[in-house]
Amino acid sequence: MDDYDRFGVESERECLISTFHGFIDAVGSEEAIRIWGPFCELSGKAIALNLQDWMKDDDVYTKLAKLAAMMSYFWGAEPKSIRLIDGELVVESEKCVFQGTLPMICECYCNIARSAAVKEIDTDMELESIPGSVKHDPRCIVRNHHPTRTLLSGFSNREYDVGTILGQISEDEMRWRSHEFSGGVWMMLTYAMVNSLGPERMLNILSSQMRRNGFALGLRIKRDLGIEGSESTSMLDALELFSRAVLQKHTVLTNEPDKIEVEVDGCIWCGHDYSTPEHCQLIEAINDSICKSINPDYEFRYLTMRTRGDDRCVWTVQKGSSKLKERPSNLKEVPPELDPLSLLKLRLAKGELSLDEYRLLRDALTE
Repeated sequence: MDDYDRFGVESERECLISTFHGFIDAVGSEEAIRIWGPFCELSGKAIALNLQDWMKDDDVYTKLAKLAAMMSYFWGAEPKSIRLIDGELVVESEKCVFQGTLPMICECYCNIARSAAVKEIDTDMELESIPGSVKHDPRCIVRNHHPTRTLLSGFSNREYDVGTILGQISEDEMRWRSHEFSGGVWMMLTYAMVNSLGPERMLNILSSQMRRNGFALGLRIKRDLGIEGSESTSMLDALELFSRAVLQKHTVLTNEPDKIEVEVDGCIWCGHDYSTPEHCQLIEAINDSICKSINPDYEFRYLTMRTRGDDRCVWTVQKGSSKLKERPSNLKEVPPELDPLSLLKLRLAKGELSLDEYRLLRDALTE
């Protein structure tokens, strides 16, 4: 993946972690897993089915090795070794981006989603996942085996070359699948929250956090692009980078000093089975805060949304809320008493930022 894709996938994962946090805070870990578990199972099955053509000529353990390498990569970990030892496939990976965040993520993905994917290959195969965070080790271990190993006797011990496996998928497909997985899982989680908690409660839980995420993303974009001005063209540059990073395509309809209007031509979140207007409102909150990190006098709003029944998606950036076309919105605003530095401290305390990330953003805010 190039830098844009890496930035986009990281942004989607950051939003996913924030959403997990909000869901657990609202209903507790046990209830969150009960609600979210079936969606994780569907996700795991879908990944295995999508890879079937690629694996159709392989034996069962090679299929499991390929599946394990891809799922680790898509999820943001580095698969380091895959070995078949006495009828058991042992997968070790490290540098998982979710390690040290929430145990629920390991439970839902490493156990539920992986198990469902494995059983699409062999219904009798069992999976044991040992996250690194449990044993205070940077490596996570996943074991695949039959309850009675003699069922698959005749397979010699071997070690699979992870680089060769990953190299069999084209760069474009790896790029698309990484976004589809990170962004798709996040969208499925917001869909589950809408259906279990209701649209208004879901937005009240998540919109402020998405605004904080957007503000941090805006600061990072300003730094990477070297944006110094506060005019509308600077915001368009920042929004175009974020759009490109999350695989959105768009056409600029209006580009004036006090008004930008853009039509979205393609979006990974549009037309999906789990697309909701509320998810798009979270995207709106992120984009609005990207703009406000550059100039707080401007606002980003969607004028039309396909997920709301419109025939196209059009967004605008304008100076001053009075110029924007009013529409119903349940988005909860960030409390004014939470200044950017306070928000950064809060995210550091919750473990959502590393100390290096906190210092980088703090320095950008205080320059």
